[in-house]
Amino acid sequence: MKAYHSGITVAVLAALSGTALAEATTRVTQVGDIQSSHVWQSTPDSSITVEQYGEQNFAGTAEAALRQTAPNSTLSIYQEGHSNSAAVTQDASDSDVTIVQRSQTASSPDGSQRQVTVQQEGGLVFATVAQTGLTGDSSATLKQNGIRVTGSIDQGNSRDVHATLIQGGDRTDGAIVQSNARSSTAFIDQSQGWAGAAYVLQQNTVDTLASIARTGTSTSAQINQSNAWSSTARLDLDGPIGIAEVNQYNTVGSHADVYQYGLGLETYIAQYGTYDSRATVRSSGEYNRVSVTQSDGSHVADVFQDGIENQVFASQSGSGNGLTLGQTGDYNDASLNQQGSGNLISLAQAGLNNAATLSQAGSGLGAQLIQTGYNNVSTIHQQ
Repeated sequence: MKAYHSGITVAVLAALSGTALAEATTRVTQVGDIQSSHVWQSTPDSSITVEQYGEQNFAGTAEAALRQTAPNSTLSIYQEGHSNSAAVTQDASDSDVTIVQRSQTASSPDGSQRQVTVQQEGGLVFATVAQTGLTGDSSATLKQNGIRVTGSIDQGNSRDVHATLIQGGDRTDGAIVQSNARSSTAFIDQSQGWAGAAYVLQQNTVDTLASIARTGTSTSAQINQSNAWSSTARLDLDGPIGIAEVNQYNTVGSHADVYQYGLGLETYIAQYGTYDSRATVRSSGEYNRVSVTQSDGSHVADVFQDGIENQVFASQSGSGNGLTLGQTGDYNDASLNQQGSGNLISLAQAGLNNAATLSQAGSGLGAQLIQTGYNNVSTIHQQ
């Protein structure tokens, strides 16, 4: 309770003193279990630092978050122990939040969980959350809205990890990194805006799911998954000029799903050192490009494009692969390649002035090509 009263006192002084108090600085240190700290600042150039050592401690709550409402604010939270939580609200431009939760013990009690919630409004805001060390479950939710916002979440060495990053505005950058967990989920949602980037890295996990949704112009979204069992990656891009990329390495039962709507969009899917993987692409618009590469066999790729002057490049190696492509529209191009045994290609094009090239090398091969429309060209090479 001492820390709570200290925080409230600083908030009141900062609000009442006007120009007499140009900035406010609050530092809270708590040692023990079931401690709580609540601080509110409303003056520019202010800072909050909270350190808590123990279990089941609270640096702000959903009902009374640590709060800053003036520009150039800085907030830092460090929590060490199990089952701690942090809640922060910043309604201030040119401000930043740093939260670290960690545990140094070799084990954690059953049902232990760390939680972080951050909400920021304003331009030029930055937030980073790190949840590390051996513990039960870890969850982090970061919401940012404004121009030139940056957010990152780093989670590791937990049983289950869950991260959600929601950003709105122009020039948004978001990243989630998860490693060494039993299961992991990562969601990035970047709403209407311009020049945004989103990145997810998941490694050494089981039951892995990553999803990025991006709407706007000049965007990029990338998901990397490695050394994982049952990995799923989903990218949704809506808007002109964007790049979507999925890389899955040394995984079993991987799924990559990409949905792109607009013009000048590029999609790249690479599944290497994987087994029993699937890639699905739905593309609609103009001047879009899709590239799919799968190696080591037992893979399935399904690509469907609709529009004008679109391109598809797909390559599979190994045995027991299946590749299906459907294109509708005019001036589209498809180049499909398979190497290995027992591989199948099925391609259908409908429209005007389309081109298709199919190449297969190995044994037990099968190819089916259907073109309807006018002035279409096809080439098939099997060896």
